[in-house]
Amino acid sequence: TMEVSLQLLSLYIEQNRLGLAFKTISEAVAFQPDYPNITAIARSFYEKQEDWNNAIELAVQEGIRTKSLHWFDTLINYVNRGFTKQIKPEYFYESLKALYTIDQVQFKELVISLWNSYENESFHLPWIQTINHLFLHVEVDAHDDWNEISTRYQETYFELITGQHFMHELQGLVPDLLTNWFSLMRAEDSLLVSAAVLAWNEVSPTTLESLLVKSAGALLSNASAHANVDMADVSALFETIAVWAEKNDVDLGHQFTLLVRELYDLTVTQLLVAGASDYDKSAFINSILGENILNEAITTSITFKDDSQTKITELTELDIRNIPNFDELHN
Repeated sequence: TMEVSLQLLSLYIEQNRLGLAFKTISEAVAFQPDYPNITAIARSFYEKQEDWNNAIELAVQEGIRTKSLHWFDTLINYVNRGFTKQIKPEYFYESLKALYTIDQVQFKELVISLWNSYENESFHLPWIQTINHLFLHVEVDAHDDWNEISTRYQETYFELITGQHFMHELQGLVPDLLTNWFSLMRAEDSLLVSAAVLAWNEVSPTTLESLLVKSAGALLSNASAHANVDMADVSALFETIAVWAEKNDVDLGHQFTLLVRELYDLTVTQLLVAGASDYDKSAFINSILGENILNEAITTSITFKDDSQTKITELTELDIRNIPNFDELHN
């Protein structure tokens, strides 16, 4: 009976026969976990013996079984004290999944605690994979406050693309990370997140869902999204990706790189001239420049910039070269 088991437990502890004490309390909890105070006694015993693995397992199992916030709070306490750093993140998947349906506030607290605990640890990438998988399989309320988790996704994204990881590692993490970051993003971050989605799609096409790419493109084209644009964030995002791409032998192309850097310089006004007639476009541009520079045979895109000296530079996907005169450009 449970009474006998508790008497034996007290005896074994008194005699310092801890092996038998561990066996007795573990069997008692497994046999009748609803017996009054048995799980509290087990927790106290494990903590006194500093047996954090058994204490953590008890908190995890009882949290899932009883759905009591007390046990999840106990688990968060263990995480914050650093006792879970060497435990594989997927071990906590069911706890997170259960807590998500019970209490959103405590769920977010557990997520952030685990995120912090795995930062700079060997299980950091498996943690990202675990939390990605979780958010892909729960129904997220877009009206809820996900600011802190969204911020962690943003920080993690920039950490991942600083060039410290191989391409095959990122391809298994970044697409799901971007999907979740997009669904949890704050309104003021919509442009940055959308830019990150489209930038990754340039680097690794087909790894993102087409609907996500289309949604990001739609947000970028929405004028209201530009009201709170921080171009410092946009330029930092691009430069980070450019550095990562160079280190990982991913070619962004000279034309694409130059265009982006030109566009995020808000001190310069860009004027786009487009039309169906090459002759009309050339004539219009020549009239603005005051010189007969272009002819109707030009089919490539050309950018003119004001400078004290005349210099012509041709950019292709492969190289950048200076051209001595417009005649060679025309050819």
